Amino acid sequence: MRWFELTLKGSAGHAGTMPMNERVDAMTAAIALAQQFHNYRDSQVADSLRLTLGRWQVSPNSINTIPGAVTFSVDARSVDEAVLNQFEAAMHRMIQDHD
Repeated sequence: MRWFELTLKGSAGHAGTMPMNERVDAMTAAIALAQQFHNYRDSQVADSLRLTLGRWQVSPNSINTIPGAVTFSVDARSVDEAVLNQFEAAMHRMIQDHD
């Protein structure tokens, strides 16, 4: 079992005045990265990895503010240490590609 906590940073701004093409939305980035993690699990290790993206914290956590930061937890579990090592390495690559 391995636990990770990831924080993605963007730029908070008012939802009504910031054009979509100018936003740096941390939640959009976090969702895309989370989807990559699940796609990796589905295509590479399937049922040998249990993956849970649990606690999500959004800042500033306001209904009309573009998220400036998102922190979420990753709980990765497998009885096979090699699967955990493989996922951790892939996760780090995905994070670097996201920067």
